[in-house]
Amino acid sequence: MAVNEFVKAEQFAALTLGMLERELILPRLIWLNGFGDFAGAKDDTISIRVPGRLTARTRELRATGNARNIIMDTLTEQKIDVTLTTDIYSAVPTTDEELTLDIANFGVQILAPQVRAVAEGMEDAVANEFRSAPYTFTIVVDPAKTHDSFVDARKALNDENVPFGQRVLVVGSGIEAAILKDPQFVHADQSGSDAALREAFVGRIAGFDVIVSNSLDDDEGYAFHKTAFTMVTRAPVVPDGAPYGASQSYNGLAMRWLRDYDFVSTTDRSLVDTYAGFGHVLEAQDSDRFVRGVRLQLKSATVDVTPATVTLAPGATQQITVKDDGGDTVPARNATFVSGTPAKATVSASGLITAVATGTSTITVTYQGHTDTVAVTVS
Repeated sequence: MAVNEFVKAEQFAALTLGMLERELILPRLIWLNGFGDFAGAKDDTISIRVPGRLTARTRELRATGNARNIIMDTLTEQKIDVTLTTDIYSAVPTTDEELTLDIANFGVQILAPQVRAVAEGMEDAVANEFRSAPYTFTIVVDPAKTHDSFVDARKALNDENVPFGQRVLVVGSGIEAAILKDPQFVHADQSGSDAALREAFVGRIAGFDVIVSNSLDDDEGYAFHKTAFTMVTRAPVVPDGAPYGASQSYNGLAMRWLRDYDFVSTTDRSLVDTYAGFGHVLEAQDSDRFVRGVRLQLKSATVDVTPATVTLAPGATQQITVKDDGGDTVPARNATFVSGTPAKATVSASGLITAVATGTSTITVTYQGHTDTVAVTVS
């Protein structure tokens, strides 16, 4: 029989936050803003501030006249409006029989998996924010010269006066494998912690801490400063009808935990959730360019598209699949699609062919300078 201990809801909520922080990787690399007992905001939008940037000035010694004057710059924090768009949650029912006969430790057997699920939801959401940012710079990583690629990424950030501290390089498994084979890579000492972020830290190269993430595609990576991206979390209020629950915030994260009982189904219910929003920082003083991060793409020797030929009726559609030399599917956002005869067949930025009128067209797909084609017949 399970041993029941009476623990305050606030203690359980604090426990979930502690577990969440240990499970997170990508969110801990960016600017966090979290509060508990969220009571609402106009249009569900939160305005947060991240540190601004300054550019050094110079003047000649022994100058005369106006040349001697010091020019004062205004240091302005960057204001970012982030809209809460997602309720990331895990809800688990537990029957009387399970609670009585099977559950020996509620925190370990129920709460920990719930927190892990919410953490994975946050990881995926942050990875999607990385992908959606309007990067000024994209660098192709040559597996034979990985160090050179990361030096180029470092230079791109340096040229934009992005601070040296708190820079990080987050990569998928394909780029990680290329890095690990680079003799200039400095391996990490993994001792001292079992936190997820520590386990994901594999070392340093070209001045970057290298973090591997399973939420990224194997051929993608991002070099950025901590202030390039932000995640806002708000713990929803505990409703008056909930007999057991609490909202907590800690270290830029916020979470709510609720627990109640359904007498009809004799089921205990546990809910862990947070309201979340994500954003990236554009430089208002620099034509709203995104320069605090650099996109990296693993180089492919070839590109292959399917289908090679397709016959469609007017109005019908066909999705193009793009694969690299390793046989891995290339995200459509990384390729370009052009129809030779749009009057006969068009193709979207995501590679979706739409038949327009009877005739033929050739769709050209380009990925990292390599091209392949799809022959389209509309009849």
